[in-house]
Amino acid sequence: MERLLSVDETLGILGIKKATLYSWVCRRQIPVVKLSARLLKFRESDLEAFINARAVNYQQKPVKASRTIKAPNRPGKDIHEMVASIRQEVLNDL
Repeated sequence: MERLLSVDETLGILGIKKATLYSWVCRRQIPVVKLSARLLKFRESDLEAFINARAVNYQQKPVKASRTIKAPNRPGKDIHEMVASIRQEVLNDL
């Protein structure tokens, strides 16, 4: 049978606060073994799978941000033109 980890051991592995762990358990974001209403244990293999599922592949090229922001009703305008246009619309409404 696989070794079950205590809450404190799990906190040490994940490097998180106890409140965060209990929040994840409550929201069913992390697998848990409930031996009773107050006794929680965690399988090593479940923690390993949990960590691996959240690993980020940094070998992918980052997405380059565009300097032009396109709004549905103002296509092609950059942010400064959009702000000036919206400011003018507001001033016209006053």
